[in-house]
Amino acid sequence: MILFKLMDNAKLSLDMLMGLSIFLFTFIFIASFLPGVFADVRNEIGLMHEAYRMGVILAEMEGYWRDQSGNGTNWHEKSDRWYASDFYFFPGLSKGKADYLSYYKIRAFDNLTKQNYDFVRNLLGLKTFDREYNFNVSLESLDSTSYSPVLVKNRTGEVVLQAGKPIPSSAYVSRYERFVWIDPYYDLIGTFYIGTARPRDIPHGCSEKFVNENKQEGNEVGIQCDLTYPIKLFRLNVLGKEHENTRVWWLGICFNNGEVDIQNCNPKGDGNQNKNGTLQVGFGSKLERDNLVFEAPLVEGKSYDLTQTINRMLKERGFRIGDKVTMGYNAKNINVTLDLSDSVALIAGKAAAKIVIHVW
Repeated sequence: MILFKLMDNAKLSLDMLMGLSIFLFTFIFIASFLPGVFADVRNEIGLMHEAYRMGVILAEMEGYWRDQSGNGTNWHEKSDRWYASDFYFFPGLSKGKADYLSYYKIRAFDNLTKQNYDFVRNLLGLKTFDREYNFNVSLESLDSTSYSPVLVKNRTGEVVLQAGKPIPSSAYVSRYERFVWIDPYYDLIGTFYIGTARPRDIPHGCSEKFVNENKQEGNEVGIQCDLTYPIKLFRLNVLGKEHENTRVWWLGICFNNGEVDIQNCNPKGDGNQNKNGTLQVGFGSKLERDNLVFEAPLVEGKSYDLTQTINRMLKERGFRIGDKVTMGYNAKNINVTLDLSDSVALIAGKAAAKIVIHVW
């Protein structure tokens, strides 16, 4: 009887030893694993904090400069003093209100960063004695994504802001976005004279197809442009006829995907005749009665915002964000301007975009 009890006690001690060993092994494994997990979390939190802080500096602060001569917030106009030893400045982009940015400060910041990347890192506090971060900052369209970025361009086709190091594909990278207004907007959203009188101011990416000058009946002009879907702003402002004493005037616009040359965008009426005093928009290599999506009489002094109509037409035909769009434009005897942008939306009369910051 005593022997059996000894054997039971020995078995219990062995089970306890094995269980304790497993517990200790698991505890040691977890203890060694957790610091790495929390280190990654701390790293991501730190990166997001820096990205957010950089967004606050750029989008909420006006910027500031001072030297022995004085001080102010127009640091972007002091490029000849940026690197002087007695000149101190902070490169904020605001015009005095949060998220209300100066176009000229944005351009100056882009130039400054491209000139001296490390200098800007020091100004923004991203490079100190105990830490060092890299960054990339850009101004993008409202519908831009990390997978399909759409950079904002100005009226001459230049990218407004894309500065910093290339974004790495294999690293911890924090992305921060912030919606902003940009002023003045006329540097971004051009108002172009595309009437039949000379001189014309056609948009970047457009070219004249032909000009038929006839002072008796009114000049005729053709223009072709390469745009990007979706179009953010397409607004025609009809000023009137080029020659008031001439009865005939019209305007036709057609879009396609560039696979077929745009042939003839003259408006069409009954019996396939040019229709006087008409604005028509359609999809195809030429305008026909069966491919029109918009038709209206031309009225002097009236504006026609065709942005939604055109984008809806292109979407129904399978266009995706970033696809190229070809536009053909034919006009006769008309004075008209075009407000155009394929990267900046005009909302409540202001140019809207988003500033995108990456930090790693």
